Amino acid sequence: MNPAKVYSILFLTTLFALNSTSAREDFFAKISGEPKISLETPSWFRISLPFSLLNHPSQVALAGRKPQNLEQAFNPDFVDNFKIRFFVCFSNNFNKKVFRSNNYQEANFYEYYGSEVEFSTIKIQRSVQYVNFLFPTSIAERNEYGRNNLEPVGYAVEFYIDGAPLEISNSIYFGRYKEEETLAKFKQMAMDNSSKNKGILTPAHYIFPNLVPPGSHFKNANGGR
Repeated sequence: MNPAKVYSILFLTTLFALNSTSAREDFFAKISGEPKISLETPSWFRISLPFSLLNHPSQVALAGRKPQNLEQAFNPDFVDNFKIRFFVCFSNNFNKKVFRSNNYQEANFYEYYGSEVEFSTIKIQRSVQYVNFLFPTSIAERNEYGRNNLEPVGYAVEFYIDGAPLEISNSIYFGRYKEEETLAKFKQMAMDNSSKNKGILTPAHYIFPNLVPPGSHFKNANGGR
């Protein structure tokens, strides 16, 4: 059989496995806790998102069968083309003080940021791994996003493998709000408005190449520069 056709069959089989099982929450990957925020340097806050990889889509697609040729071969300990999209929202407390006498709603002071990373490959580990983003301390201080640290209003996370979205639990946080409709609206606002601040929330390995999960390699490892 033509190698290209064999590869296409495996790809389609894997894609089918992703689509048929991605509706099961946390089957291939899961968020393993809340993002952790710390001061990395005087110029940067670090936002660390904990996650775990659980199952390999190609292994699921083959249902225990062995690959029949080189085109079907894969290492079950590594997942390729794994993408993480991260959105975060802060409230501009400086503007809130300036316009406190006006009839603005709380949401008028929300400001959204987004970024993403994609691994060309990453090792499956049952232990928790972290993907890191950086946020400029100067902007946090200018907009008074927190007294001594960044204080997010909320955040949203998306996982993809080979472009197929994965269903993950606890992927949206928005303060005291728990209703699905409210969370979905918050996420949509973040996705629609984060482009206004494009490039501010930065994948950490663009600045600090050592902030890479063990056993992984990023696409555009140097930020495309």
